[in-house]
Amino acid sequence: MLIWDIQHVSGADKNLEQRQAKWRNFHQASGGRMFVVCDNSSCMRNIRSEINYCLGNRSMVVSLTNLADLQIGKRGEGDCVWREARNRGQY
Repeated sequence: MLIWDIQHVSGADKNLEQRQAKWRNFHQASGGRMFVVCDNSSCMRNIRSEINYCLGNRSMVVSLTNLADLQIGKRGEGDCVWREARNRGQY
């Protein structure tokens, strides 16, 4: 099953508790396979940290990228659009 959760994320959108609940719900709904597109690398680092903090040592696959890097031709491993891919646990 593929779950799409498309939204704009900024620091002012929700308080920390609401944002943590959002990531836990997304993790549960996606079966731990999460794909996140951010505006820029700073946002991507912040979101990565937020997801790691919120989800702790749960099993998950998180793929992250950002539009600013993609627009200037930066790619992830194997010329993939996903700048970072983290596989933790049973996946």
